[in-house]
Amino acid sequence: MRRNPLKLMALTSAIALSFAFTNNSFAQTNVPVTLTSDSAITATAGDDLDFGSWILVHDGTDNITLTLDPVTTNVVAVTGGSIGEEITASATVGSVNFSTPASAAINVYAVINSFSDTGLTLSAPTYSLNSGPTATLSIAPSTPTAMTSTGGPDVLALGALTTVTATPANSAHTGSLDIFIAY
Repeated sequence: MRRNPLKLMALTSAIALSFAFTNNSFAQTNVPVTLTSDSAITATAGDDLDFGSWILVHDGTDNITLTLDPVTTNVVAVTGGSIGEEITASATVGSVNFSTPASAAINVYAVINSFSDTGLTLSAPTYSLNSGPTATLSIAPSTPTAMTSTGGPDVLALGALTTVTATPANSAHTGSLDIFIAY
């Protein structure tokens, strides 16, 4: 008789163990996920493009041309019978400080917002990238100027041309260049 209860206990134990081994076990944990993004281009205005102060008297025939070079910062007056006399030298060339996450081919162009004054025209923007040589900056969005950024801080120095076709009023005259930078 002792064999039956032992057999029954062995059978019960075997059944209990088989249920234990066939049962699925689960565990759960949380895995953090991070993503870091970086703006493709950051840009800030640097120095204003300042032609300085001038006595400008147009003779009705000969235009005066003031050129501000982004490298040499010289302003040159080309006159005939007109008078273009510099009172205060150019303070600064214009500049844009920008940065890209890595060195990259970029496209840059300018939109000119000329002087609102009759007889003054802002035109022909030029640039120097990181103190490089002076070159013409495109004013056409469809054909921008190709450049290569360094992937660090870059400085785009700016110059332009002002043409005087009539004697301007005695006041400060303002225009602007909107600079567009894209990959």
